Amino acid sequence: MSADDDGVWAPGRDHDVQLTNVEPIDFELNPLSADVISEPNLLSRFNSTSAVVFGIIATLVIVVIVFTGLGEPDDVEPPAVALPDPDVTEQDPSELRADQTASFLEALPEAGDYLMFFRSNDSLAVVDFRLGSSELMDWGVPNGTETAGFIYLASERGSWVVDPNDLSRALRLAPESQIAVLENPTRTAVLAEISGVTTVFGGFFDGRSVRTLALVPAGSEADLVQKLGVIISPLSGGSYLIQETSPMLVSDGRIVAANADWFAEVVCDDLMRCTGNIRSWDDDLVTPIPIDALTTAVVRISPDGRWVLSGGSGHWSIYDIAEQTSVPTGEDVVPNGSATWSPDSAFFLWIDARTLSATRPEQPSERVSLTLRVEPLIGLMTGEIGFVPVADTE
Repeated sequence: MSADDDGVWAPGRDHDVQLTNVEPIDFELNPLSADVISEPNLLSRFNSTSAVVFGIIATLVIVVIVFTGLGEPDDVEPPAVALPDPDVTEQDPSELRADQTASFLEALPEAGDYLMFFRSNDSLAVVDFRLGSSELMDWGVPNGTETAGFIYLASERGSWVVDPNDLSRALRLAPESQIAVLENPTRTAVLAEISGVTTVFGGFFDGRSVRTLALVPAGSEADLVQKLGVIISPLSGGSYLIQETSPMLVSDGRIVAANADWFAEVVCDDLMRCTGNIRSWDDDLVTPIPIDALTTAVVRISPDGRWVLSGGSGHWSIYDIAEQTSVPTGEDVVPNGSATWSPDSAFFLWIDARTLSATRPEQPSERVSLTLRVEPLIGLMTGEIGFVPVADTE
């Protein structure tokens, strides 16, 4: 595949879509000034309030004793003072969290192998499943940071990055652009809208000093895949992958889901007879899959390529690719657009308000939950959730 004399790259006569390459330009993503965001200590506020209440009760007790002592000792008996039953106290929020964490890790011990990061309203939050805690991170701008092992959290709402070597801060790289790290950790693909046109750039880890790779045709879907690049699926003519160079035709159909190792495609013939497949990026392995599992609002392939989580509008299903069969999910398991697989494919999770729910693909009707202290960004998406192995941080 190459560019014609007029500079337009054409994938061939069998496809009616063209992705236009243009002259390289500089595109600066302006970093925001550093800020520190902290969460109020709820437990400290609870303890402070309890101390004030106890002080008021103690003062009333002293006043009652003083006024009672003014009369003759034998005239009246000292009134009984109502003291709080020491055995009846409000349940400590930390105990609630401990109970949740114990149940969560009992059901999903693999979760303790990871720290999870997710977008909050103004920053990132980190979840330690071993402690059941969720805390806001400080954020700033890059300054001579080593890029190996970066975790990118990106959507059309902007890009953030986590440096596993310095978990004390998060980096906000681009307020309105999506950045995906490529297989080469010093290179990225940037997806941004410039003058009303969705454009794919290639550049460095922080989104700066980038060059234009392609303009996305109107009506096409463009999806960012971490450690892979940008997938463009036009209305017809196949689907393309853009990494560090020109677009490559990777499917004759429409790619509806992908990760760094696998992708799902829907291929239709001239009579609109469609089939669904799961394919590997590394070889020609093609596994058929029921078409209804790939035509829903959300499709998620597990990292090991065995499971497909799909659904939308209250209906979800789990398809076992190895066994070529569906797994009953039960009515209680209804993930949303934040549905995310763990890196080892042992479980998947989703976030609704401040509740994080998780379950295994083999038994999706049995789920466990954690209450998050940090409020997630409304409409949290899969691309705004990431994992770092605990072993990499210790």
